[in-house]
Amino acid sequence: MEKGNERNLKYWIDFVDKLSGGQSLEHMVPEVLEDLCQTFDFGCGFVYRMGSDGLFRLAAGYRRHRDLCLAPELDLAGALGQDLMQALPRALSVCFRDDAPPETALELRMAELFGAGSMVAVAVVDEDGALMALVGLDDRRGHGRHAQEDMDFSRSVISTLANYIKMGIYQQRAQQAQRNLENTLDHMGIDVYVNDFATHEILYLNRSMAAPYGGQEAMTGEICWQVLYEGKTEACDFCPQKQLIDENGQPSKVYSWDYKRPFDGSWFRVFSAAAPWDNGRLAHIVSSVDITESKRNEEIIRQMAEYDHLTGLPNRYRLTQYIDERLERGGRQLTDAYILFFDLDGFKQVNDTMGHPAGDELLRQIGTALRENLLTRDNSYRYGGDEFVVLQDDSTPGSLEDTIGFLRGLFSRPWQLEEGAASVTASVGISHFPGDDTKTGDLVRKADQAMYVSKHSGRGLVHFYNRGDIQPMEAYFAKQ
Repeated sequence: MEKGNERNLKYWIDFVDKLSGGQSLEHMVPEVLEDLCQTFDFGCGFVYRMGSDGLFRLAAGYRRHRDLCLAPELDLAGALGQDLMQALPRALSVCFRDDAPPETALELRMAELFGAGSMVAVAVVDEDGALMALVGLDDRRGHGRHAQEDMDFSRSVISTLANYIKMGIYQQRAQQAQRNLENTLDHMGIDVYVNDFATHEILYLNRSMAAPYGGQEAMTGEICWQVLYEGKTEACDFCPQKQLIDENGQPSKVYSWDYKRPFDGSWFRVFSAAAPWDNGRLAHIVSSVDITESKRNEEIIRQMAEYDHLTGLPNRYRLTQYIDERLERGGRQLTDAYILFFDLDGFKQVNDTMGHPAGDELLRQIGTALRENLLTRDNSYRYGGDEFVVLQDDSTPGSLEDTIGFLRGLFSRPWQLEEGAASVTASVGISHFPGDDTKTGDLVRKADQAMYVSKHSGRGLVHFYNRGDIQPMEAYFAKQ
């Protein structure tokens, strides 16, 4: 007995050294099973782990003799039945030997399943009491090979090993969960990064976020604004961090905005939120989704809504929108402006004699001429049909007289079309902001009234509305 105790003590010291030696479970467990079998005269040692399909597969094993066999896979639930399968994790261990044969139904069924005369087996269960693995030793030889003290000691060792295996399973599950999460984040079509709320140090980012900036290793630990924005020397003034926390510094809401990446022009919808991170620190979590295609589609739709497809000029809607936007700012950006509304004299004749395709070609050429001239390229609109508007305001190059002179010169020559030369002139009506009105629709309507007078007074004339007293251009300028 004394020699047995000395042996057990020596084994326990060696066993603890193995556990604390820093070896991985994959290397340590087979060694422990071999040592147990050699030291305490068992034929086999095994670790069976349950898979997602409910089958138990041999994760580690040792056989002292080649004629002994360990099944690579066990249908433990099918072999034991529902009642015994539920009894095994509650019993925690199964222990019997040849000269003290199995007594309980569970022991009898385990002896039959493993073909064992002696067995020490310990169930590895999770926090909910569900079976995760089975660790044990068995022997298939005759009677009297194992003393009860050896069986008890072996069970203590196996129980300790089972706890280490349990921790290893939890660690593997956590690692797999982390890999699954990272794999999900890397393939969900959303860029994600996390930085320290106070220091702006990048704590985490997924692969798609890191790829354009040199990869995860190049960015992790760096200051976010230094690596994301070339040439930045201080924190971004547009960073929404202050809007993510309440007056007590606690996370409050998610903030979103659209961002255009400078080096490739890609657009992203960005979402920012504050959340607790490790070590009690507060983190700024930023996620973004590529909306470049959506932005392009929006631009196409905007172009269709705001631009005339025939001439390429902004349309009536865009004119109204532009003036309204500036007037809504209290007139600060539209202090002195003129609406030049003109209609083509002789356009109907072009359509009637040369055909509508020729009329379309004429309108396209006029649109091109307006877009290419410095005086009118950014402020010309096709109002509809053969009607056009030029907005002359304080941001327009040149004077009002220059713009009128350009328009009159533009229509002083024939237009060379595929069907031949076409001669048209422009009847122009002009209204003034704020003298004639301060509302977009009324300004255009009054310019239209002045244009109507020009049209019925002769070809190519210019009239001003001038507070309801519609005057020829010469008379208007004479009074200025």
